Amino acid sequence: VVLFAGRLDPQKAPDDLLTAFEHFAPKAADFHLLFAGEGPLKADLQQKANSLSCANRIHFCGWQAQIPQLMRAATCLVLPSLWEGMPNVVLEAMASGLPVISTRVDGVSELIQNGEQGTLVATGSPDEIQQALQDLNTQTARFTKMAKSAQALVKNEFTWDSIAEKYDRIYTNLLSLDD
Repeated sequence: VVLFAGRLDPQKAPDDLLTAFEHFAPKAADFHLLFAGEGPLKADLQQKANSLSCANRIHFCGWQAQIPQLMRAATCLVLPSLWEGMPNVVLEAMASGLPVISTRVDGVSELIQNGEQGTLVATGSPDEIQQALQDLNTQTARFTKMAKSAQALVKNEFTWDSIAEKYDRIYTNLLSLDD
């Protein structure tokens, strides 16, 4: 299961993922694409998906409260956004040990070192997303290793204690500037 979890709107570029999956699907008959989310592009995406030869493997489940359960059932998370801040969905996927394929955008680039904690692709590039999915399909051990690295990073760097310590250092440094 290739999981997209987020708003179905232009910023998130779900159409790029749908296009990538359309070309990837013939090479990976056991893969399904799951869109979890609502938004203004939903009807258009569903219409396009229904016209594809792999339509029976593309699913729209709407807004879901239980994203962690979906992540446990998924093979990877794909976030094809055109821009981001610090996307919680990527942090959640990393924390759960789910491989991440995302566009190389601010926020994500600070979380994932390409090839170390996940795979980063160019924005607006369904071809690169398709290639990353193909790599996932043929290099499972490599993606599992990246997911474990990402999980360790989140466990060590994104705990309440580590974040509080970082803020404490920032405030201490700012206060020392007045001296």
